Amino acid sequence: MSTDSNDKRTLAFHLNAGMGSSSIEEAKS
Repeated sequence: MSTDSNDKRTLAFHLNAGMGSSSIEEAKS
């Protein structure tokens, strides 16, 4: 089970959200 796919998905999500993903990052924590 490689987390590469998960990492790529998370990265794409962050890129999609843009720099304004601060609130999302905090909520994820």
